[in-house]
Amino acid sequence: MLLAVVLIIVGAIALSAFTGEDVVAGTKELTVQSTLEMEETNINSQTGGQIQQLNIKEGDSVTQGQVLAVINSDTLNTQKEQVLANIETIQGQILSAETSRNLKQVNFERMSQLYTAGAISQSAYDGAKAEYDVANASIITLKGQLESAKAAMAEVDTYLTKTEIVAPTSGVITEVNVEVGELVSSGIPIAVITDTSDPWVLCNVMEKDLSKVALNQSVEVTFQAYPDQVFHGTVKEINKSADFAVKRATNSNGEFDVLAFGVNVELIDVDEPLYAGMTVTVNFGENSRNDNGEN
Repeated sequence: MLLAVVLIIVGAIALSAFTGEDVVAGTKELTVQSTLEMEETNINSQTGGQIQQLNIKEGDSVTQGQVLAVINSDTLNTQKEQVLANIETIQGQILSAETSRNLKQVNFERMSQLYTAGAISQSAYDGAKAEYDVANASIITLKGQLESAKAAMAEVDTYLTKTEIVAPTSGVITEVNVEVGELVSSGIPIAVITDTSDPWVLCNVMEKDLSKVALNQSVEVTFQAYPDQVFHGTVKEINKSADFAVKRATNSNGEFDVLAFGVNVELIDVDEPLYAGMTVTVNFGENSRNDNGEN
């Protein structure tokens, strides 16, 4: 008889370990072990070059807009000077071409009057018109070159602004992937910023346990890092579709999929240092309960 009782207790503990439920005084409390989640932002280089300045290290707190790193811009500055010189040259050519065109326009208008009066030949008139048309076409071409040069200048200026890598959001630097002097190309990951201000826990709850979970439900939260403290949280979201299946049905045994649903828990009273990836245990209690104490 004693052996049977022992076997029943051992079986209950084994079932608890498999399902994530604690067997307490004949009732079942749903507890789920998960990890702490935080929003992470990958910072990538938007232009290539050598890391000239690195203003961060892992563990640093940064604010939005803060300069994290600077890429050497000597090559881009040289390109900018070349483009600027080209723009000035084209602008000078346009002024000269406009002066020549104005003279040819005056000549063409005079030749037109003479041609109308029958004082000059058709070929003389055609020659004056051709010179005027060529002058106009030359100006149009130069203006097109000027627009292209200005576009090139804008592109260089854009790349220059990207040599300063700034934080798109506030948070803590949790990863730095480059060093001063290192040559990077566009798209290379520079660092990772983690937003520690709004952590959450994403629990995978088995389909058979969903009746114990409800929106706005108050839950108890414990961390392995703080084993003697119990914190609290609130169920903020329950996924409408299953995230994965633990077991697949087969024709031979007729078993159905064991589905798991994501449940997002917001922490509400944790005043201890938290880090992404910390082990968290969430106790949903015996029954689902919301903030109004309703089952």
